[in-house]
Amino acid sequence: MENILVLQDKLLSAIKDFTKDYGNAALHSLSKPLFENLDRIEVSPRHHPAINSLSEMEHLLLPEARSLFQTLMDASLVLAWRNSYSIEDGFGQEYLDRYAWCDIIGPHGVFISHQYRIGFGYWRKGLFYPA
Repeated sequence: MENILVLQDKLLSAIKDFTKDYGNAALHSLSKPLFENLDRIEVSPRHHPAINSLSEMEHLLLPEARSLFQTLMDASLVLAWRNSYSIEDGFGQEYLDRYAWCDIIGPHGVFISHQYRIGFGYWRKGLFYPA
């Protein structure tokens, strides 16, 4: 497997390319400041069971997102995947095992920003969010 920092850098680059190439004017206007002056922090990889099923959504992707998705798949094992809830919050283990999220840019991301937050979240098909 490639070095953690290399995979994280490739993912940041893929996000940058996606924001520039997607064709959305609002996204274009944000793309430059999103990637200026980003400091890296060391983030220990944290695997999550939901990520084992991430590839099941590949058929749903827009063509413009395929490269970004592949880079996310390549880097998925070196990211810190999290849950926002716990069993103590009243969520069952099956629920907790079916979703995860990670920050790439943000206050707790691989790259620090106190103005923006970019990350990925995955909620498996059939997940019911209780009231």
